[in-house]
Order: sequence, then C-alpha cells, then structure tokens
Amino acid sequence: MSNCYVVHCQQGNVTLARLQFFDVSQAKLKPEHKEWLKRHVIPALTSGGSVSLVGLSSRSGKAAFNKALSMQRSKAVKDFLEETLLANFPFKQVDGLGESLAEELGQEDGVEDGQFRAVMIYVHQLPIPPDPKVIETPKKIKPKPKSASTLWIGIGESHSGDLVAVGRYNWNARVYRAGLDDNGYVDYADLMADGWKLGGGLGGSVGGIVVVAHGVKSAREFNKNGEWSDWDLDLAIGGKLGDALKGLKGIGKIINTMEKYEELSHAAIEITKNKGFMKKGLYTIPMLGVGIGAHVWTGRKYGGIEVMSVGRTKMS
Repeated sequence: MSNCYVVHCQQGNVTLARLQFFDVSQAKLKPEHKEWLKRHVIPALTSGGSVSLVGLSSRSGKAAFNKALSMQRSKAVKDFLEETLLANFPFKQVDGLGESLAEELGQEDGVEDGQFRAVMIYVHQLPIPPDPKVIETPKKIKPKPKSASTLWIGIGESHSGDLVAVGRYNWNARVYRAGLDDNGYVDYADLMADGWKLGGGLGGSVGGIVVVAHGVKSAREFNKNGEWSDWDLDLAIGGKLGDALKGLKGIGKIINTMEKYEELSHAAIEITKNKGFMKKGLYTIPMLGVGIGAHVWTGRKYGGIEVMSVGRTKMS
C-alpha cells in the first residue's frame, strides 16, 4: 500500500493516521484508505477500542464549501467502519475543520494541496475516546513571497522645443513600482531622459507627463542609451502648472499618500489594457492642460534614459 494515501504512526496506545489525497471536492474513500482501515482500525474496534475523526480540506474553493466537505469526509470514514462491522461503535467525531488547519500552517488561499484533502484518525485502546487533538500534521508551510510587479508608473515634467523638422526634448520623473512588498514598502526610481526629435512640429513647452513602464523587473533596466523610440507625440496646451507639478520641487514629492499611490497603480493597470501598450517598454503620455506654452509635434525620438537615483519608501 502506498504511503501517498495514508500516513500513520504509533504513540503509546494511540494510533495516529492521516487518510489523504481524497479527490478534489470529493468525500469518497480511496481503496487504499479502506484497506488501511480494515487492517488497523477494525481490529482495534472489535477488541473494545474507540476512534476519533477530524475532517480537513485544502484551501481551493469557498471556505463554507470546504467546511461542509471536511465533515463529509470524516462521516464517510465513520459510515465505512459501521458498514464493515455491521454495528455502531464508540467514536468522538467533531465538526470538520475545513481549510482552517491549512491556513494556520501557512498555506496560501486558493492552493490545492492533497495532504489537506484528508481525515485525521485517532484509534484509542479505550472504550470511550478522549477529545481528539490535531497532531502529527504536515510541517508549517512557509508562505511564498510576493513576486515583484513589473509595472511602474509616475508623473513628471517634460521640456520640449521644435523647429519644423528637428527638435530637442528632456523630461524627468519619479516612477513607482505598482505593487507593495510583504512589509508595505514600494520601490521607486528617479529618471531623466534627453535626446533629439525628428518629425513635424513647431514651438516649445513645459508640460506634465504620465510615465508608464511594464515588463521592467528592476530599476537598472530603465537605463537606455542611444535608442530610437516608436512613433511618438508631444502635446501642450497653455495653462497653469496643475497640482500634479506644483509639489514637485524638482521631482518626487507628489506621491505622499497611500491614496495617491493606489490611484496611480490602478491607472497604470487600466492604461496597459490598451492594445497600444502591449509591447514591453516605457511610455510617456502628455497631460492635457498641465503646462506652459502651445506646442504640437509628432515623429520619432532618439535619445537615452538615465536612472538618477533609486530607493524604497513605506506607504501608509
């Protein structure tokens, strides 16, 4: 018989076992379960012993369903023993624990783990069993760390000037990773871009931009030298610098509350749902009505991006 389906040991006059790897969402006993019960539990019961049963479940599915399922599993064991003996016997059956034991041992929600699709059995050499205790369970599972998001978003300031077909541009911004780590910290990077523009346009402006990047695992990947952009657009409409830029004092002062960070993270996710952002990379999006000057340009840019500084900050 394979130990895959039954794990058991002896502690004094008590036999402890875990019948595991029930089918997902099912309470039907495996043939290996029945064989073990016939070999180890039936003899104990016929000689005056007793048994305690505790049902378990994994953490996939709804908690309420798993609670009922764990009870059905322990009842399936009880029914099999009574049918085999053609008699009732002393037992101490508690409500199934559902997924609570898996959660207590650190299993992540939604994970399907066969060792928790189980019934814990305590076979006693006593006519009346004591209350069962959940022991000899799997070792505590170390929760998996969160994987770092590869999506970044921030707000910056763009300077741009054009004379018919040739122009210059630069921008600076602070971008934040769209996801906190397990301790509530978020990575950020201060970026500066500079280069030439080839295309059609006239005028100059200082404006606000939203910077979105995806597929970027670490801040050092932002460093780019001498690369052509895809077809791009600069747009500025005369007006005051909005609140988004007033607090910059250079860069980096605008994300000062969790609410603003969450809004930016949500915006980044929504932006990248657009088919135009399917390609991995960094994109700058003009902010209408945030800038000084009147300026429209379209074409391609040649330049680089430099990481000026990196850090982590606590969002609270």
